[in-house]
Amino acid sequence: MTTDTERTPARAIPPAEHRTRLLVTSATGTAVSIGSAVLVGPTGLWGALAGSLLVLAFFSSSTFVLTRTQRLDPALTMLVAMALYLGKILALLVTLVVIDAVGLLGDPLHRTALAAAVVACTLTWSTAEVVTTVRRRQPIYDGTVRTP
Repeated sequence: MTTDTERTPARAIPPAEHRTRLLVTSATGTAVSIGSAVLVGPTGLWGALAGSLLVLAFFSSSTFVLTRTQRLDPALTMLVAMALYLGKILALLVTLVVIDAVGLLGDPLHRTALAAAVVACTLTWSTAEVVTTVRRRQPIYDGTVRTP
């Protein structure tokens, strides 16, 4: 049985939410970079900066692409999201393999500082995303009831 119902398009993610995520994650990356510079030296600073930039690029690309697909059919949006995630994971893998193969891990980029920045910035972005999304209070289903 099919019914013709109008689907309310999802609201776009407000730019203020994206800015909040960027600022909070950048602050975390800065703190990790300063801590790594103090504990390890210049290689720690560069490693943490590289890790922070990887996370910012990784998550910002999702927001950029998925904001533009919100008005599409939800199944298509999910397909785009899954393809984007797979593409980003592969791009991240290739990036890390190339960084290691070129010999950047070790001297210019401290391996542990890079990993610490990636973990800290990922947790920060994810937390900021949950907080900003919950504060938006966007319903996840159509609350209208139609009578036959």
